[in-house]
Amino acid sequence: MGSRDIILKSYLADNDRFADLVNASVFQGRQVILPAQLEVQDSVRTANVKSHRGKREIQRTSDVIKRVTLGTQFIVVSLENQNDIHYAMPLRNFVSEAADYQKQYDNIRKQHEQKRDLLGKEYLSGFSKKDRIIPVITIVLYFGEEKWSGATDLYELMDMQSYPPEIQKQLGKFINNYHINLIDVRHMENPDVFRTDLKQVFNFIKRDTNKKELQEYLANHRAEYESLTSETFDVIEKLSNFDFGGFRKESVETGGSYSMCRAMEEMLEDAREETRQEMCKAMEEMLEDAREETRQEMCRAMEEMLEDAREEVRQEVRQESYRTMEEILEYARTNDIKEILDLIEEKMKVFQTAKA
Repeated sequence: MGSRDIILKSYLADNDRFADLVNASVFQGRQVILPAQLEVQDSVRTANVKSHRGKREIQRTSDVIKRVTLGTQFIVVSLENQNDIHYAMPLRNFVSEAADYQKQYDNIRKQHEQKRDLLGKEYLSGFSKKDRIIPVITIVLYFGEEKWSGATDLYELMDMQSYPPEIQKQLGKFINNYHINLIDVRHMENPDVFRTDLKQVFNFIKRDTNKKELQEYLANHRAEYESLTSETFDVIEKLSNFDFGGFRKESVETGGSYSMCRAMEEMLEDAREETRQEMCKAMEEMLEDAREETRQEMCRAMEEMLEDAREEVRQEVRQESYRTMEEILEYARTNDIKEILDLIEEKMKVFQTAKA
């Protein structure tokens, strides 16, 4: 995730937000975990696994990991941020949690070795009957646009369907499954279950691909987005697909808070101006097309008029010639010039035949 991952790790490491995330995802919004109950844990989880080949180190790194105090007991909560679907996520989380449990076991065994307080079977185990390990919970926070299509448990990574039904049933009794705790941010049903500014972040991101829906949501929740902290503004800007177009949050700073609504209004006005310019450009192109079409139509009309004129001239010439021939013929008849008369009559017959 690059720079996104860096800013998100810092943002979620805040105890208020981390407690809110655990309460919303694990306890359905009930305020079970308080920020004061959280203690930072090393994000690098390392464990040594012994085998007949010797020791082998397993190391996994979590984005954020904290220990939670619940009365006299503890749990460990690990957070994994995902921008892309990880198709082996159940296996990845399974190994990470196994490494954490192994590390707890190693620490317990070392304490017993130092105290030398174990005998017999407990000594061989390095673990007494009364020893207990701390539960580990991993939450996967997925921000991708595509709905999560990867496996959500270990069974989905196994090709169980290839076995005959009776064998599948029997194997299912002995193969332990493992489920992931997934929050698909863009497709979650109710981001309002969160109590901190995670609610504003998740509600914005959930709608950021639909500008109309986002605009309507901000208009209906304007008060919530009028005074965002700089951290929250930065997280939305980094994680969201919404193009802020170089918007400078300094221009809307009000007492250390930032107005997302005002930013949206400025961007909306920029969008309107851009739309107006595009419309003007489109109208100019349409007008030029119309001019060109008009010029072509005018040319065609002039050509037709010219051809009509030529045809009229040809008809007038023929008519004038005919009148001239008739005048000559009449003159010949009047003056009894037989030879001329015969010649003209012959020519008139030819002309009349051609005219017909």
